[in-house]
Amino acid sequence: MFQCYQSYPATKPDSSLNNLRSILYLYLCIYKVLSKAFGGPTEAPSGPNFEGTYVAPDTRPKKSTTKRFHAAIFLQDLAVTLQEKWTEEDDRVSQHLTGHPKRAAIETTFHCEAPPTLPPTDRFSFREAPWADINRELRDLETEIIDITDSLELDATVGRLTGRISAAIRQLAPVARPSPYGKRWWTPELTALRDTYTWARNRRTQARRYGVDLAALDDTASYLRKQYHRAIRDAKRRHWREFLDNTDNIWKAARYLQPGSLSMGIVPTLRSGEQTINDDQGKAHALLETFFPPLPNVQDEPPRDRLLPDALPMETITKHEIEVALMRMASWKAPGPDALPVVVWQQMWPTVKHWVVEIFQASLRLGYFPRAWKVAKIVVIPKGGRDSSLPKSYRPISLLATLGKVLEAVVANRISALVEKHQLLPLNHFGARRRRSCEQALNILIEKIHDAWREGKVLSLVSFDVKGAYNGVDRNVLLRRLRERRVPEVLIRWVDSFCSSRRASIVVNTYQSEEMAIEHAGLPQGSPLSPILFLFLNANLVDVSITRRKGAIAFVDDYTRWTVGSSAEANTTVLQRKVIPRALEWAAQSGAAFEAEKTSFTHFTRNQRQRQLPAVPLHVNGATVTPAPEIKILGVIIDQGLRFKSHIGKAANKGMKAVLALRRLLGLPPSVARQLFTSTVASKIDYAASVWCPIRQDAIVAAGIARPFEVIQRVASQAIVGVFRSTALAIAEAEAGIEPTVVRLRARILKHWIVCHTLPKDHPFWSCRAAAAMQDGRYLSPFKILAKHGPQCLSDMEVIRPFPLDPRQRSLGELIATVGSDMQELHEAGHARLWLFTSVSVRNGLVGTGLVVRVNQVDIVSSNRTVGTEDALNAHFAQLGVVSEAVAYVKTMLPRIQMSPWKVQVTIVVNNPAVLLSLAKPRLQGGQALITQITEALNQLLEMGAKVSLKPPTDKDCEKTTRAHTLARKAAEVNSEVNPPPWARVQLRASALRWARANVKQHRKDNFQLWTTGQFTRQLDSALPGPHTKMLYDSLDREKASILAQLRTGHARLNGYLHRIGKTDSDLCECGVERETVPHFLLRCTRWNEQRRALIEAVGPNLGSLSQMLGGLSEPSSRLQWRRDGWLLKGEEEDLNEKLRMWLRYKMYISYGAAHTS
Repeated sequence: MFQCYQSYPATKPDSSLNNLRSILYLYLCIYKVLSKAFGGPTEAPSGPNFEGTYVAPDTRPKKSTTKRFHAAIFLQDLAVTLQEKWTEEDDRVSQHLTGHPKRAAIETTFHCEAPPTLPPTDRFSFREAPWADINRELRDLETEIIDITDSLELDATVGRLTGRISAAIRQLAPVARPSPYGKRWWTPELTALRDTYTWARNRRTQARRYGVDLAALDDTASYLRKQYHRAIRDAKRRHWREFLDNTDNIWKAARYLQPGSLSMGIVPTLRSGEQTINDDQGKAHALLETFFPPLPNVQDEPPRDRLLPDALPMETITKHEIEVALMRMASWKAPGPDALPVVVWQQMWPTVKHWVVEIFQASLRLGYFPRAWKVAKIVVIPKGGRDSSLPKSYRPISLLATLGKVLEAVVANRISALVEKHQLLPLNHFGARRRRSCEQALNILIEKIHDAWREGKVLSLVSFDVKGAYNGVDRNVLLRRLRERRVPEVLIRWVDSFCSSRRASIVVNTYQSEEMAIEHAGLPQGSPLSPILFLFLNANLVDVSITRRKGAIAFVDDYTRWTVGSSAEANTTVLQRKVIPRALEWAAQSGAAFEAEKTSFTHFTRNQRQRQLPAVPLHVNGATVTPAPEIKILGVIIDQGLRFKSHIGKAANKGMKAVLALRRLLGLPPSVARQLFTSTVASKIDYAASVWCPIRQDAIVAAGIARPFEVIQRVASQAIVGVFRSTALAIAEAEAGIEPTVVRLRARILKHWIVCHTLPKDHPFWSCRAAAAMQDGRYLSPFKILAKHGPQCLSDMEVIRPFPLDPRQRSLGELIATVGSDMQELHEAGHARLWLFTSVSVRNGLVGTGLVVRVNQVDIVSSNRTVGTEDALNAHFAQLGVVSEAVAYVKTMLPRIQMSPWKVQVTIVVNNPAVLLSLAKPRLQGGQALITQITEALNQLLEMGAKVSLKPPTDKDCEKTTRAHTLARKAAEVNSEVNPPPWARVQLRASALRWARANVKQHRKDNFQLWTTGQFTRQLDSALPGPHTKMLYDSLDREKASILAQLRTGHARLNGYLHRIGKTDSDLCECGVERETVPHFLLRCTRWNEQRRALIEAVGPNLGSLSQMLGGLSEPSSRLQWRRDGWLLKGEEEDLNEKLRMWLRYKMYISYGAAHTS
């Protein structure tokens, strides 16, 4: 019920209709408020339908002499306008109001029903759950026998397992405790202050209503109001600082850099054709119709002359690969309808592992995906930069059962391994595949454009986007494509069940629809299996060889095709006659459609005559596509002449928005702010830098490229350490510990170039790399410049493959986990105990290895070798190499031991824990070939019956480990002859990246010396730029870091600087002795004698130089030594440094802050 009072003069009752019309304005306001509260439209309809019920005049005693018109309004119907209804009753209203001139009331009734809301559910605090108790509650699951023979038993088993775990969680897991207040920063003290202020305000209002004006009440209410609002600001600030002090909240704070990213948002009024949809139920149906439209008729493919190839074999999935897939999944992703996040299965794995293994194996064996895992809860997220009133501006995300997603991840991993091993997909498909990226695809396109230009030709390109990619997949077509590509038949049958009979409910605002069958579900968005399956659907379209005259690249549903010819007109003819019909034929045979709005077309040429020719359009399925001067491909805006001005401007705009949001996060410690800058600002700028960033002939980024980003660097320096805007940019970057733009981009390009050289030899990169090596003359491509002027240490680079091991192959984690068990026990007579002690030493620029072999209690082998130089190898790779030698020695030793292999116990002692971790969990890392070799050799020993374990050294192994290390150190002595084994004759990625980092570091120093600004800071700290500034600032909070940065740069709130920028009339200090500068303020000003006396008492009469006080260094920072609470220099007095830091942090900061920051 809403009450309003409309004043009107008693002598003018004829104005009643105007008063009634004013109710319409009030109604419109009320309607907008309620619509926003209930998630409805904010546009008011034409007007309400009033019932016209008159209520007797209000006869309550008046509290003032003001005459008011009273109306009580209840929402009901929205059909007829207020004016139409009340024009007929104008006379009656006037008579009624004339009879009661002082006060009249009209009651109007509407009808309002709140839309159905989501049912309340208990939210459990899984982070605080007693997992040990829950596992004990379900320990009977470990011994229960499971036998699954058909799909019904499989569904029942899944339901029984999920039900048991859900019941245990409801019984033992604590319910999440919501904040007692709507705002987390609210405190009971604020409640008391609010009540006190409200009481004083009400007393003042009551006094004014009776005509009493008391100044004391006004003063009291004003004072309490200020106190209340000041307490609110302090509470917010305190809560924010406590939030940032917790390092676990760094990425949660990063989400504040993108407004609107914290929630899915409210779906407003939708427009479907000419229809406007206000209620959430109608929105849900409109969105479902948009997400899952009827599939077009699939055109029959022409009959094939040859039979389908034989399908590949499929091995049974193992417990090991299920566990790996489960542990790699994000623990706190949003769960599906079962409300069980991944962390539940990770914590319950020891108890339920044999249930999960049996369910997964039965699912693949039966070719049946459990029914409970096919149900999805769909949430919608808006697509950026789209009209929010259109249903197609939203993307559906399916929240699925997490255990089902683990099985999908296992199957996806199996299919991906088959794809890479047997080349089941085209080489130019770059999406959803390991070791393939958008940047690599764009590199290939740029190289082909330069190749065409050198031949005096034009490259014309057309880009397609599949409409509703995942949701529009036809199941039968997908299965046919999988058979064509030799996917195992057992997986095809399982995918058939996975894609059929899917059900879903959709959540829109506070409404959740009933679970319903999805007739054309396609592939669920949010499934880890959907991307790799979609690649098979469009593989026939993408399968185009990249040659001098044509080519294609694809990234999931983005498909780009080009042709090279003598002119743009000739290329357009080729595209229209060959490329477009082939693409449309694929769409017709696959049940897909291209989105006309996203189809783009352009000609790449720097020939002005070609650009001035009349543009000939393409005709794609009834739509006309004209050539554009620039085109956006995989996130990069590419213009006809490859100048990339539009993309650089777009990247600068994105970076500026992100860095301004970073600066708004007040109170961030310097270390956190720097990390957020790297992850949220620099990443937006540096994306695909090797594509758009121009490189000079000396492989240095052109200085002009940094100008659009200078303001971003300056704002970032302010956000990190609080330097003033007038500080020289080079000094600000050095103080903030961030790299200049040109240095960062060069580092990014060099790293990408080095990583590309570790790709498998069948990757399209290598053909472009070979073509770039033969280039000569004009239009040198980025690959040619990098190959000629970039790092020259990339010959014989190690190859890092997408899958270091076959998914079903067991890693060595179990062998390492057995340390401390029966492997340590002595064996009875007749058993052999074989020990191998390995060690590595890196010194004097050389890498040496040592190996000691012991059988039972007798040392039989002691060897060492200088395997290479420190520039080419590292300790990790050398340790892997010596372990591989040890394993090879064991294989040759077993036949010489005259006993059965099962009587031999082999223990390899590895001195490097990182090597054990690499062997236990192989990743895409250096030394992959050695890891594979060691794993395969040890598995062969296990198959022979030998007992093998790997372990770090213990106290019992100290003597032999020391001996092995002594041998390794001896091999790394000066003037030792390098004798590399076969495994060491390879260029490591880590070594090349180390060279790149050293090169970039020198480039940064050279770039810093080019600037002559900031002489005060340069004289204060001769070691700039260096890592010591990070150590200095990271030990302080934001406020103290800002003060220190201002003191170190000389741009501080001191009269010497303020007068220079026109903020004060004089540059003299208030003490009247001399100009107020940083040296005067810290060392000589008499106003701070008391604080300076405390420093002298603590340190002594020798305060040291200004450089020492402010953390300056006189030489490069290699002499830095880290301490728990800061840093100091080797060779200097620790006490002096400690007391100087204490003075800086507590005395000077407090004094300076009180005087100049208040």
